[in-house]
Order: sequence, then structure tokens, then C-alpha cells
Amino acid sequence: MAKTMGTVAMLRASRRLENKLEARGRVLVWIARVVSGVIQGVGLLALLQLAGVWARPDGGDASTYWMWVLVAVALCGMISIFLRDRFSYDLAFGVMRNTHRLVGDKLAVLPLGWFSSTVTGRLSRLGAATVNDLGNLSAHMATMLVVSSTTLVTLLAGLLWWYPKLGLVFAICLLAYALLTWVLTYVDAAAQAYSAPAAVELADRIVEFSACQAMLRSCNRVPYSQLDDAVAENRRRGFNSMWVEAVGNFFAGMASQIICVVMIVVGVQQAFSGDLSALEVVAVIGISLQMVQYLVDISNARMALHLMGPTMATIIDVLDAQRLTEPEASAPVASQQVELRGVDFSYQDSRRVLDGVSFVVPPRTMTALVGPSGAGKTTIARLICRFWDVDAGAVLVGDADVRDLTTEDLMKQVSMVFQDVYLFDDTLEANIRVGDPDASEDRVRWAAELAGVSEIVDRLPDGWQSRVGEGGTSLSGGERQRISVARAILKKAPIVLFDEATSALDAENEANLTRAFDYLRQESTVLVIAHKLNTVTAADQIVVLNDRGQVAQVGTHEELVGVDGIYREFWQNRELASGWKITR
Repeated sequence: MAKTMGTVAMLRASRRLENKLEARGRVLVWIARVVSGVIQGVGLLALLQLAGVWARPDGGDASTYWMWVLVAVALCGMISIFLRDRFSYDLAFGVMRNTHRLVGDKLAVLPLGWFSSTVTGRLSRLGAATVNDLGNLSAHMATMLVVSSTTLVTLLAGLLWWYPKLGLVFAICLLAYALLTWVLTYVDAAAQAYSAPAAVELADRIVEFSACQAMLRSCNRVPYSQLDDAVAENRRRGFNSMWVEAVGNFFAGMASQIICVVMIVVGVQQAFSGDLSALEVVAVIGISLQMVQYLVDISNARMALHLMGPTMATIIDVLDAQRLTEPEASAPVASQQVELRGVDFSYQDSRRVLDGVSFVVPPRTMTALVGPSGAGKTTIARLICRFWDVDAGAVLVGDADVRDLTTEDLMKQVSMVFQDVYLFDDTLEANIRVGDPDASEDRVRWAAELAGVSEIVDRLPDGWQSRVGEGGTSLSGGERQRISVARAILKKAPIVLFDEATSALDAENEANLTRAFDYLRQESTVLVIAHKLNTVTAADQIVVLNDRGQVAQVGTHEELVGVDGIYREFWQNRELASGWKITR
């Protein structure tokens, strides 16, 4: 369920987005805000005092004094506003910068199991504009809230000192307004909690709708009902929530106007009773009208801070998320061997995907993983990379448990070539250099030639400097996988995990991948999730999984095809399928 945060919790949480420099700056910001509010309150009180001495026949010297006080207040006010805004903007930019860094760094080390569909929907709302809004709150709304509150408190103290009756009425009004604001905060929180889940669901459906365009169009389902339902539900809940918040704003605005009227009425009554002069009543009217603006500013700032509650809650959830535990120093990696010992694993509360899986991939050999869809083949590859931790058993790389290796050291040992290859919106060469940013140009060209990327370069208009588009959209699936293989070759990792494409590859792509396999198995330990017959037969070892996530058979192609079992059935079905032909 989507969460939100109150105003005070928001201000406390924002402190976590500051580094040590911003933390020191925050003290200056708060001092500048409070001083600015006090100066504004003193200015209003000085104006009221000046009106009082002007009304007295003997007030000449006193009026000169209060006029100089107003001049000093004006000068100090300009300086305080400049410093306040300068410090506030510095703090805001620091918060924005740190938010991007903190969230980005934390997301990079969280286990993939943390990224559920609901979390992804919430994260999709944390765009650049949202973080900019967070900076706006730090620079403007928090300033508005603190300055207006400090001004009213200063004004209250002065009224109680010089005009006790007027100050007492003002104190009662402020207390009532604070109580109303407290109630509205809880009402707004309930409204946000009601509407936020629909907004998250809509964000999730939009991401899904964008990612699945090819499938939806091929199935003639462009009018995607799930998205339509999410839009309708978000509109309904948002509309109801907006009405609740609008009613709250109406009462807050009405309360501020009532306070203004009450202060004016009390001021006029004191004038009739002789406690205030006519000029002082005029000053009270002006101050009362200005009070309305301060109260409105407090209400607006509170509302803006509250609207950012779900975003701040998401950021705090990310920062508080538990990352996989890591040792301070990695255990020694003695060889290129990969081993699974009695591994059990399930995704959160779902059924068990792997059940007691045990096998060894000897150094510098190629092992093919074979089994039906859903048997856990890709899961095994990702457990070796420690995208998740096993429920039971152990995954070992070079006799070292992956849990005893830091993420950095584990990633030095492993290269991954999965089906869902992601390419950055950069040049072809830059995407290959991801495997080794410091590689020489000759090594990059060599890896590209071995993986068959050079043929792609020859046909692109800008050659190596051709941009591949976000996700590699300008290239075919086979071409994207060739680039991923080139990355793995360039990285020269001791262990390579390869998820072979399930769709049919053309002869050119298949020949390139076969050539890459021949090289990789000489230099690295290769574990391939195999779908192609020639890959399976070329493997030094075949591990067969059943549909319950258990190891059913282990051996070479010749050994397994000669006995009854899952592998022989798999082999016969693939041979039969390879002989199919389309006839007229």
C-alpha cells in the first residue's frame, strides 16, 4: 500500500538527504529563516508603535525613534531575505543532488527481488521533475512555513507585551487555527492514502503498456482494458481526494478570514473604549490583513509539503531497504569452478523454483542447462550472480561462497549474456566498452570481430560511432546479443553465463555465436542455458532440470541420449522440430 508522510515527518526525513556540508548549511538556513521572520514581526510591531506615538501630542521624540527602528528593520530585512534565499537555494540544490546520488547508489546494490511490480510503479514516479519539486519545497515551501510561523509568534509576543487584550484574542485565534491545521493534516493524509495506490497502479500500467506494444498490437489489443481501468480508477480516487482537500482548504481560508475580522472588531472596540487611538486601529486593520497572508502561506506550505509525502516515503523506503549482506573483504577465489550445493530457492511467497539443486561446472568447460520452461534455468544463472540469496544450500565460485564475496569482486569473476540484452543510448563502440572501459582500441576491435559485430559496423552509416538508440532499438535481437557477447569477451571474466536466445537465429548470427563459444570455453568457464541443438551437443556437460526445479540428469550428450529420460525426450522433440518444413 502506498504510504504518505506528515509535515513534521517530511521535514525530519529531508535531513537524511543532506550530506555533512548541507547539514551545516541547514543550520544557517534555519537561522536565516527565523531571523527573517522575527524581523518581519518586529517591523509590524514597530509600525503599530509608531501609529500610537503619532496619536499622542508629546510623541515627537518617540516617533523619531520608531521611524529609525523601521529604517533599521527595512535594511536588516533586505539583508536577511538575501541571505535566507541564498542559503535556501544552496540547500535545495544540495538536496536534489544528494537525492539522485543516494537513491541511485542504493538502487544499484539492492537485490532484484526487491523490485516488485508495485515498487517499480512507485519508482517510476521518482523522475527528475519530482526531485526538482523536492528541491522547490526545500527552497520555497519550508522557508514560507518557517518565516510565516516565526512572524506570527513574534507578533503575538509583542501584542501580549504592549497590547495584552489584543494579544490574548490573537493567541486564542492562533490556537484555534493550529488545532484546525492539525485536524486537516490528518484529513489530508487520509485523502492521500486513498488516492496514492491508484496513482501507483496507473504508473505501473503505463510502463507495462509501453513495454508490451508489440505483443498488444499483434493480438489486436491496442485498447488495453487494464490501462483504461487504471485511468478511470485514478480519476475517481483523485477526484474524491481533491474534493476532500479542497474542502479543507476552504475551511482553512475561511478561518484565516475570520481571524482577520475578529482582530479588526476587537481593535475597533478598544478604540471606542479609549484603549487604542484611531491611528492604532488603522495599523491593526493593516496588520490583520497581513496576518491573513501569513496564515494562507502556512496553509499552502503545509499542503505542498503534504503532497510530496508519498514521494518522500518512496525515497525513504529505498534508503531503508535491506541490501544483501557483504563481507568487509572477499574470500579467496581459488579457481574458475562453479558449484551449486543443495540449493533451494523461491521468489518471495511463490512456489519453490529450485529444490535441492547440486552440480559442478569444472573450470574452462562448457555446461549446458536444459529443461522445460519454468524449471529454474535462468534463476540458477542469476543466483550465481547473487541477484538473490538462496533459501538453503550454497552457490560457490572458485570454492568461495558468493555470500563471502563483495559484489565488486563477484562481478569481476562473472560476465552475463542474457536474452534481455540492454544497450545504452550511446555509440556502438561505447556499448562494447562497458565490458572494459580501459581496453585499447585494438582489443575492442578484436572482441567485436570475434563476436561478429564488425559486420554490423560495416553496414551502419556512422560505423563505430553509430548510436544504437535506447535499449538498442535500432538493432535486431541477434545483433544486440552479439554486442553483449563482445562485452563478455572484452571483459575476460573467468566465468561466463549465457542465456541463449529461444527464437530462431539466422545462419549468420548462429555462426558468430558458435565462434564466440569456441573462444570463451577455452578461456573461461561457460554455463549456457541451451535451446539450440548444436549448443547442447557441443557442451562438455549437460545438466537436465525437471519441471519441479530438480536436477534429473547429468552427463554428456552421448551418455544422456542413450538412456530413457527427460533429455532423450527433449532431444527427440528438437530433432523432430528441426525437420519441419513449410509446404504449399
